[in-house]
Amino acid sequence: MGTKIVIIDDEPGIRDLLSRELKKEGYEVRTAENGTIGIETVKQEKEVEIVITDIKMPAMDGIEVLKKVKEINPEIEVIITTAYGTIENAIECLRAGASDFINKPFSIDEFSCKIKKIFEKNKLKEIIALYEISKNIFSTIELDKLLKMIIDLSMKVIKADDASLMLMNEEGKLHIAISHRLNEDIWNEIELRPGERVAGWVAEHKQAVILTNGLKNDERFKNMEGIKNIKSALVLPVFGKKDLLGVLNINRISIDNNFTENDLQKATIFVSLAALSIENSKLYNKLQSSREQLVHQSKLAAMGQLAASMVHELNNPLMIIMADIESLIEEKSRREYREIDTAVMQMKRIISSLSQFSRKKELVFEKIKIEEPFITPFSFIDKIYQNKNIRLKKSISDNLFIYGSRGHLEQVFVNILINAIKAMPDGGDLSITAKVIIMNGMKFISIEFKDTGAGISKTDLSRVFEPFFTTDKKNGTGLGLSISYDIIKMHKGDIIIESEGAGKGTLVKVLFPACPNTEK
Repeated sequence: MGTKIVIIDDEPGIRDLLSRELKKEGYEVRTAENGTIGIETVKQEKEVEIVITDIKMPAMDGIEVLKKVKEINPEIEVIITTAYGTIENAIECLRAGASDFINKPFSIDEFSCKIKKIFEKNKLKEIIALYEISKNIFSTIELDKLLKMIIDLSMKVIKADDASLMLMNEEGKLHIAISHRLNEDIWNEIELRPGERVAGWVAEHKQAVILTNGLKNDERFKNMEGIKNIKSALVLPVFGKKDLLGVLNINRISIDNNFTENDLQKATIFVSLAALSIENSKLYNKLQSSREQLVHQSKLAAMGQLAASMVHELNNPLMIIMADIESLIEEKSRREYREIDTAVMQMKRIISSLSQFSRKKELVFEKIKIEEPFITPFSFIDKIYQNKNIRLKKSISDNLFIYGSRGHLEQVFVNILINAIKAMPDGGDLSITAKVIIMNGMKFISIEFKDTGAGISKTDLSRVFEPFFTTDKKNGTGLGLSISYDIIKMHKGDIIIESEGAGKGTLVKVLFPACPNTEK
């Protein structure tokens, strides 16, 4: 189908001549004998790109036609013709938004040249617009910023007033990653399988659709529930190099004009740029995460080698000391000897843990309730926090399941709890919460440890997972959080530590992927 042109002229000879010759050149032509009929034709016809109108007509002149056409769709190009051309008329038409001004009599070649120039100008505008879009869209690799930029640019480029982007999660469902209009609280409530509703249909068929007046005009979706206040919509699949990444919804709610095939073409180009930028961002984040883990694992490997040599060198003299202390205790039951014995036993436990660490065993995973690995840690610290005037508040939701190594998780939780208690030597509040959260369409168990203790400075915060780094110079080894980090990563989880600074408490967030049957 060729470019659609509407000719408005009260002279039948002019209308017929222009219509006949432009059809020969492959254009699709509609004609109208006056401005009123011409405006109705523009309203009813879809995808009108050019209007040619005489300036002197009864009832409605060409200037009025020009203004009304621009109200209908500012993108429609208008060429004004007249047998009474003056500089003043030309200036008035161009100011009102006319693309060109042609004096009668004219030749068909002149008209053909003018139309081609309009298309060349529009093509150049589109190329410049795409260049600006690509420059903006590839200006960031932060996924959150990028997604917002995609939504904002899609509305600007396609002239819409609403948009949302749904991404595929690991379960093969669409979830809302970002929306211009919907409240963020609603995002996590919406999940669609391929085939469900319009976005699911697009994901299943991998085919873009244009919707007008809701869903009632499209046989494919007549039995589906639609959003009532959407007047027109573009719904496009977002393809990565290998798989479908998601679906982009672009809507007009308060804008009366329906989307056109030209809008769909522009949106398709935009979506291909958006898909590439999303993949780049995900790849960068994956590489960055891999790099951080590699650096951390290298440090842990060095620590493991050091631990092995330390264990070998310290174990023999420690055994001699323990034997001598046992003999002394049997002879004289003095408090000092018993304190030495307790300290030596603590050293033995540290050396034992270093020995285990230097000979890392593969974790054995099983399905466990998240409260189970807390039983031993809570029992261990029960008397400690009471003696130190620490108020403990626990809120762990029921039926939270993960796949994990129970003993290793106990080690993680003990480390975190002891750090929190040490940070509050004069007492304070320690709260522990565990609940399900949704991130990128996936369920995670989020465990938060929040204390009102000494806090961590910004400088130290960036180093807390480094082996042998500690803020407790007297009693700390700098191993607890480093080992915990490694254990959590082996569970495909994450640990985040936040603090506003010294004296302002600390928040430790631990995330684990939830088992599929874990309830929200």
